[in-house]
Amino acid sequence: MTVGTAWQRVAAVLGPVLVVLGAIGVMVGVLQMLDAAGDVLEEVAVPVRLTTSDGLGADLALDVGGEPFDGVRVSGVPAGGAPDTDPRSDPLGIVVIHAPDASLGERFLSRADVLVRGAAVLVAAVALLPLLRAIARTAELGADAGRRLRVVALCVIVGGYVAPLLPWWATASVLGRLDGVHGMSAAPPHHLQAFVVAALVGLLAALLDGRDQAAAETA
Repeated sequence: MTVGTAWQRVAAVLGPVLVVLGAIGVMVGVLQMLDAAGDVLEEVAVPVRLTTSDGLGADLALDVGGEPFDGVRVSGVPAGGAPDTDPRSDPLGIVVIHAPDASLGERFLSRADVLVRGAAVLVAAVALLPLLRAIARTAELGADAGRRLRVVALCVIVGGYVAPLLPWWATASVLGRLDGVHGMSAAPPHHLQAFVVAALVGLLAALLDGRDQAAAETA
C-alpha cells in the first residue's frame, strides 16, 4: 500500500493520539464512577425528554399538582423558551432532572456513558494502532487487518449508540419512583448514524478480507 507523505505523518501521529484519548476517557469515566459511589447527597442528574412545557426559566423547581416536589429540580431550560429545540425529534427539547435519594445503580448509570465511550475509543485505538503504523511505514497491512476493523466497527456501535443510552436507563428508574410526575419521558434519542459508520468500517474490513483471500488463492 502506498500513501502520500502527509498521510503517513498523520497515521504516525493518529495512533498514539487515539490511544491517549481513550486512556484519558477511561480514567475520567472511572473518576466519575468513584464520585457517584461516594456521593453523600445521593443525588442523581439524568436527562429527560419534555412532552409538555410552559417554557419558563432555567433551574426550575418541579411542581406536581401545584405543589413543589421536595428536593427535585429541573435544569437546562433556557429562559423564555424550550431547550435544545429540534422540531424533527425533540420539539420541546431535552433537559436535566436532579433527584435526591438515588440508588447506587441510578448514579452509576447516569455517568456510565463517559466510561463506556472512553473504553470504546481505547479498544478501537489499540486495534487500529498496527494498521496505522503499517500505513506510516508504507508497509502492507497485516493478515488480521479485517478482524481489527471489525473490532473498530463494534466499538463505534458501543461508544456511539449504546453508551448514550445508559443515562436514559437511569432516567427511566428515576421517573418511575417520582409519583405524579408528568410531562416528562425517558424515551432516548437514538444515534443511528453510529450504525452507518460501523457499516462502512465493516465494508472496508470485508474488502480487505477479500483481497487477502484472493492473494492466498493466487499464491
